[in-house]
Amino acid sequence: MNFFWAGIGSRKSPLEIKNDCIEIAKFQEKSGGCLRSGGAIGADQFFEEGVKKKEVFVIRPTKTVGHFHAFDFKVIPTDLQLKALGIAKKYHPVLKHMSGFEADLLVRNVFQVLGRDLKSPVKEVVCWTPEFSVNEEGISDVSGGTGLAVRLAVDLNIPVFNLGFEPHLNIFEDRLGTPLEGLRLSTVAPSKIYVKKFI
Repeated sequence: MNFFWAGIGSRKSPLEIKNDCIEIAKFQEKSGGCLRSGGAIGADQFFEEGVKKKEVFVIRPTKTVGHFHAFDFKVIPTDLQLKALGIAKKYHPVLKHMSGFEADLLVRNVFQVLGRDLKSPVKEVVCWTPEFSVNEEGISDVSGGTGLAVRLAVDLNIPVFNLGFEPHLNIFEDRLGTPLEGLRLSTVAPSKIYVKKFI
């Protein structure tokens, strides 16, 4: 393994893109990459199906004492959990109003980008989302947990590729040397063009 990469995206990812996401993941692994994913339905799971090497930050609700607790963070020291929560609050504006399971769903995106030790950033973020915005550098911003990961990566100068954005899709078609027909049918125009970096 030479590098980590994050393969993430919308839970609403259409099945038409699944095979292309698998092919991208296979290519990344063959090139020495290890996938980091959130294990969510949609794009996350599509990427996971293409690899053997992966770190998956899965959030599973487990009922305890009458309420729900999320991802078993026992494998991550408490001080790092709290640090990740602080980072997540910086990059997701409504996280301060969340707690428990909802908050953990967003915090895991920090670990996807920075690793379990918060010191091992990914080389790049590859995602698919149905709606997004781009700035003059062609970097896409999106909502939800994927948006948190994207904004964090952009702030750290980590390349972000949204496969729903045609110029980014072109890059991966060039890398693989083959058309990605399912993704090409699922490209969408950005909802807004920003002239500054994201929030």
